[in-house]
Amino acid sequence: MHLSYAQQPRQRANTMDLNNAFQYVSSDVREAAEKTAVQLSKLNIRYALAGGLAVGAHGYVRATMGVDFLVGEEAFDHHGAIVTFKAGVPIEVGGIRIDYLSPVALGA
Repeated sequence: MHLSYAQQPRQRANTMDLNNAFQYVSSDVREAAEKTAVQLSKLNIRYALAGGLAVGAHGYVRATMGVDFLVGEEAFDHHGAIVTFKAGVPIEVGGIRIDYLSPVALGA
């Protein structure tokens, strides 16, 4: 008997492999993640991949239609009580939504 990928028991991978995560998402999602990472680097913003792609890179593959990043406080501009993204931080790439998490907003 052959089990489909979804039926196979999940097991944690010993290494992180982003290519493993990318093989289960659309090329648009992969391209959005890569382009966003390049742009964040150009803006000198610290970042780490989060969400479904990060989970997939650790061996727990999940289909996702968006890209999530944990970013440093330098990704934001503060205007009193209003917080905005620094100019140039992408919120959408090729129709793919880019979401950001802040350690400060998460209480870290």
